[in-house]
Formats: sequence, structure tokens, C-alpha cells
Amino acid sequence: MRNAWPAPSIEAQESARLTDMLLTMQEITSSWLLLAPLGCVLTWAACHWWYGRQRRRLEYRFGKLQADRDGLQEQVKRARQQVAQLQKELSTWRLASVTTPAGKTNGAPAIEPPAAAQPTGRVVPELPAGLVFETPQLAAHGFADTQPFDSDAVAGLARKRS
Repeated sequence: MRNAWPAPSIEAQESARLTDMLLTMQEITSSWLLLAPLGCVLTWAACHWWYGRQRRRLEYRFGKLQADRDGLQEQVKRARQQVAQLQKELSTWRLASVTTPAGKTNGAPAIEPPAAAQPTGRVVPELPAGLVFETPQLAAHGFADTQPFDSDAVAGLARKRS
């Protein structure tokens, strides 16, 4: 028995295929119109959070560095003032210690330097609080001993002499 329906023509088949393709593209386009902006907003939010966190961390570190820098500049300023004061005291002491022939004939007494400028005796350095051993003594020639295992060292560490 023959088919009651006539066979569709090629033009009708092509038309149906193009209609299906158009509907599929319209569905894809509408979904992309929703997903693309949503993806952009989510990406922007993630970047804003991540780089904002990094920026705050760097601003904190920069603030600490700036505070340290300001403190160091203040210390340098005080040190320069102290050096200038010491240089002034040294120049006045040098001028006072130089005795000119005119000063001797006038009978002007020489100005003594301040008592703090004169050493009062031998200064013994204090041991640091966490130091267990005494500070090493230097030899008579002033150089450090570079031979750690002498014969008078601990028996287990002494150098073997052959």
C-alpha cells in the first residue's frame, strides 16, 4: 500500500530545518543574555573582594613601614643634634686647651674640660643577660685565636697530633 501523504518537497524540508535552527538559536541567545551578565557581576564581585583584601594588606604594611620610617627619621634628627652639640663642646674644649703666649702673660687660667669628658678608669664591659660563657680574652698580639682545639682544650675535642 502506498503512503497516503505526499512526500514533502526539498524546499519544505529546508524550511523546516531552518525554522528549527532559528528556534534553537533564539533559546541559546536568551539563556546567554541571562548568564553572561550574571557571570560578569560574579567575576567583578570576586575580583573586588580578592584585590580589596590584597590592597588592605598592602596598605597596612605600608602604614607600618611609614611609621617605622618616621621613627627612624626622628632618631636621625636627634642623633645629628647630639653630634652637633658634641662637636661644639669639642671645639670649645680644644680652644680652651690651646694656650697662647698672650694668654700666659695675661695670667688667664686655662679652662678645664668638663669632668664627664675625662675617663675615670678602666671600663669593664658587662656580659649580656643571655650569655652563658665569659667573653673570650684576646691574646697579647690583639688578634683572636683561630685554633680552637689546642692541647689545653677538652680531651675529647683536642687535636690529634701524630
